[in-house]
Amino acid sequence: MNQKIKRTIRNTYTSLGISALLFCLMGVAFDFVYKGSFHLENYRFSRFVLCSLVIGLGFGLPALIYDNDRLPLVMRSLIHMGTGCTVMLLASMIAGWLPVTLGTGVVISMVAEELAIALIIWSCFYLYHKRLVRRMNEKLSKRNS
Repeated sequence: MNQKIKRTIRNTYTSLGISALLFCLMGVAFDFVYKGSFHLENYRFSRFVLCSLVIGLGFGLPALIYDNDRLPLVMRSLIHMGTGCTVMLLASMIAGWLPVTLGTGVVISMVAEELAIALIIWSCFYLYHKRLVRRMNEKLSKRNS
């Protein structure tokens, strides 16, 4: 199988896993906040799960932009994060996670929190890959000397 396809599948599985994990953790948090009385009706749970998975796809699939070495890393990151964050915000609106009835300030706060979480996750991946490249370069240097 083509390396690009394998990498895309791995990225997609990883992002779906992260999205599912965050969804479960938020569910537990809401369960505690509402003291075990967290009710979902009219297929809200199904909508929440589907939106969570769409968010995972929204970040996982665009990650193949990193295979394009002709674009600078900043541009690839903007395309990846821009696509992922747009999908995340749209899915959040569809799921009803953005409480528009509570006012603009609350919505802006929620959007800022979602974007901060996305940026933190991206930063962790960036640092991991940067460290991986450094280690590979060190091993290559040792072989060549």
